[in-house]
Formats: sequence, structure tokens, C-alpha cells
Amino acid sequence: MARKMYRRIAVRPLIAMLGLLLLALWLALPEDSARAGEGGDFCLPRAEMTELLAARFAEQSVALGPTEPGGMVELFKAPGGRTWSLIITLPGGESCLMASGADWSDRPARALRADL
Repeated sequence: MARKMYRRIAVRPLIAMLGLLLLALWLALPEDSARAGEGGDFCLPRAEMTELLAARFAEQSVALGPTEPGGMVELFKAPGGRTWSLIITLPGGESCLMASGADWSDRPARALRADL
């Protein structure tokens, strides 16, 4: 019985040390690598962005709208809504990924719940 308790206590410091090691590795990453998944950090010229979305995810532009400073927000969607991407194209022609996901659903606004 005492032996089982000893093993359980010895594992906790190892788990804590592993957690600290992972935190240290994450903090040591360059800023661009650490933030690669956040929206707005991935930018390309619009032609390259649209080619990438088409080639990698079979996404095509399905909706767009102008922004106040002269840019354009655009929604890309794969057939059946398997994947989707929202980009913003700035007046200079550079497009940045704002958000992306899976299982896009086209439905009328009145069908949405009020708490969403």
C-alpha cells in the first residue's frame, strides 16, 4: 500500500515538469509561429489567396461586401459547406484570412436562434 502511494507522488512532479517544459518551448517559439492559427496573421496577394483556397480546400467566393476604408470582405465556401474561409482584401490588394471553419450552413436569418 505504501509503495503505491510512493509511485503516485513521484509521478506528479514529472507531470508538472513536463507542463513547465511545454510552456517554455511555446514561449521560445518565434512570435509568427506561436500565432499561426489566429485570424488576420496569414496574408497574401488576393490572386494567390484565392488560388490557395481553391486548390487546397476547393473553396470558391460565394459572398462579398465592401468595407468602410475601401477594402472588401469575402466569404469562400467549399461544395456542401465542408470548409469555409472569411478574408478581407485591403485597398492595396493584400488579402488576410480573418476566420475559417467547417460545416458552413446556408439558412435564412429568421431561422437563427435569438441567442446566437
